[in-house]
Amino acid sequence: QQMEKVITYMHKRHNDLLRTNAYWLQIMQENALDKIDNYTHYDRTLDAITRSDIQQCARQIFSSPTFIEVVMQAVKR
Repeated sequence: QQMEKVITYMHKRHNDLLRTNAYWLQIMQENALDKIDNYTHYDRTLDAITRSDIQQCARQIFSSPTFIEVVMQAVKR
């Protein structure tokens, strides 16, 4: 049920973004510079994602030997 709520939210957010110039600028830049089309099949792709897809992606990310360690320290003034 949680996943369905997230997907519903993402559809709503996408529909809201369709009304903004910033969204279309980003879509055009991605298409022109990187040849990526994040618009044409967005809804179909979102609806096709399964729990298994997310689990597999998470396993792949978290099992990767590549990592970055960030240590932040406050600066005394």
